[in-house]
Amino acid sequence: MDEGKIGGEARGSQPGAKVAVALALVLFSWYYIQVARRTDVSFDGAIFLQPIVSLERFGVLTHTYDVDSPAEFHPPLTNLGQGMFSQFILSWPFIHFFGIHHFPLQASNLLFLALGAVLIGVLIRRLTGSWWLSLVGVLLFYMMPQMKVLSLGGLGEVPGAFYLLLAALLLHRSLSGARSYGWLGFVLFLAFHTKNHLIVTYPVMLAVLVYLAWRQRSVRLRDLVWLSVGFWAPLVLLLTFFIFRYGWGSFVSEMSDYWQLFASTQWGTGAGRQPHTSDLTVEAVRELARNYGGWFLVYVPILVTYLLALLALLLPPVCASQRRQECRGIQRRLPVLDVEQAVILFLLALCLFYVAYWFHFSTFTHWYRRVLPFLILQIPLLVISLHLLWTRSSAPRKARRVARVAGIAALVLLAVAHVRYFVLVFSLPSPGELDLRDRMSATEVVRRLPADAVIFGIGWWQAPRIALFSGRRFLDFLKKGDSYPEGYLVLDPEARAIAAETIKNVLASVDASVVLENPSYQVLKWTRRKIDLARFPEDEQLRLIRIGPDQAFTDGAGFYSLPDGAVAMWAMAKNATSETVLVWEGQVLNSTVQPDRTVVTAVVPRYLFSKPGSFSIVLFDPVGKRRSQAAAIRISRR
Repeated sequence: MDEGKIGGEARGSQPGAKVAVALALVLFSWYYIQVARRTDVSFDGAIFLQPIVSLERFGVLTHTYDVDSPAEFHPPLTNLGQGMFSQFILSWPFIHFFGIHHFPLQASNLLFLALGAVLIGVLIRRLTGSWWLSLVGVLLFYMMPQMKVLSLGGLGEVPGAFYLLLAALLLHRSLSGARSYGWLGFVLFLAFHTKNHLIVTYPVMLAVLVYLAWRQRSVRLRDLVWLSVGFWAPLVLLLTFFIFRYGWGSFVSEMSDYWQLFASTQWGTGAGRQPHTSDLTVEAVRELARNYGGWFLVYVPILVTYLLALLALLLPPVCASQRRQECRGIQRRLPVLDVEQAVILFLLALCLFYVAYWFHFSTFTHWYRRVLPFLILQIPLLVISLHLLWTRSSAPRKARRVARVAGIAALVLLAVAHVRYFVLVFSLPSPGELDLRDRMSATEVVRRLPADAVIFGIGWWQAPRIALFSGRRFLDFLKKGDSYPEGYLVLDPEARAIAAETIKNVLASVDASVVLENPSYQVLKWTRRKIDLARFPEDEQLRLIRIGPDQAFTDGAGFYSLPDGAVAMWAMAKNATSETVLVWEGQVLNSTVQPDRTVVTAVVPRYLFSKPGSFSIVLFDPVGKRRSQAAAIRISRR
């Protein structure tokens, strides 16, 4: 059968289907616009959008964050090392003309959502010839579980999925003769720059093209070169700009910090690493089932999708005899693929690689959000594979019958899960809608604080939504709190959830009064409480308990008051080096080694000192690259 006739009458004009697709795009876009008007920017979205808001207001990248210089290159915060480059660019016109408000800041999300639906429709139409199947894909896309939450708020999962769909469409175009491999590589770069973990798309695409080049010579060596140039050239140019702009030393330091953050958040390494991988996998599997309303509604369609895609790859392609003549030796035992099958191979390989990546590396925190792009790709993969098995006369009749039944059942189950979820949440407010009023009231209070007020947040995130919309500069209380006698402290929902114990210790070290308190946010005015060690009798001061057989670092320790009321500690350290530091409760203190190399001193943060109970203090030499248990000393009140 001629390739142009696949699908029979499906390639007709189908005016009714076109109208239905256009109507679905308009209605769902209007619905999501109304949701965005009532939904606040998310926690991560506020961090991603900080640079463009700072540029618009102050002409620098990181005005609202606690960095040494407002214009400092800081990838984890400025989002230029991690970030959503496209949203960074697209958001600027909206906030420039409409102001810094939660709705204009989400306009780029709405645009990517609509474009993603269009791409799914176009990709399915291009590979199947049916606008009705395109309508199925568009509806399943818009009604995906959690799409109401994860498509807005400044998040990057849907923009990332948009680039993956665009890459599949460009692959089809390139293999059909247009040879847009340079643009294809650039789209893969944008996908990586939107969400870091989407870097997996480049090796997957490269592997597919290498297979096609080796197996049937439909891809040339220069096509692979153009793909790599399109991907690596903009990345190298961007990094070169950073090196010349900020210097090699600053660049290496910041990128090192960034990749450590990336490893801890994406791969679960370092402090965020979870030991029980099997337990995490079980929890991730359960989370996916919960979002879809049951195990059967999600895992059966996923399994059927993969099986149908594999079967579609094994079908003899159109004009296979002509292509097989170009193959020799062992190559003849491998499938020869036409354009549609090549796209299926890319989508299938990417889905399998993607889900394996997250099952192996990621913790289950926000796991469903991480795999959303892969779940979006499964929609066109299922529809296209089913259509290919349905219409290809080269498939055995029994196989086509089984594929039809299984594929339709998978589509029905998927539709039930998606429609069920969408109906349940259609009129319910999202978490962003519930917090919007609280955030706006807290923003107004912070904006009206005195111009010389020093405002603090807890942790590196420092209340990002309040900082984003108030335009006030925030400092990290845990790092800078001891340097100021008074100030204001803003506590957001994330700080209360993540650092509840730290907040308790902080509040125990200051005298605080409430400026604003609502269900989500709290604004406090605090003054530093003086810690007077003299109130402890000599025999009741903190005393040392030695641990371990090696006494090299355990000769003595104690505390003393500084003129400004702060507290410092000292510890004996034989043969200390200039790199020896004190570590208290896992936090490295700003330490000073005395000239005789026998005593190390450090100022103790008040919020740590005020914590009741005992403390573990470790003398640590970074040059030695290890912490000896024998170097641990425990101090407690007698």
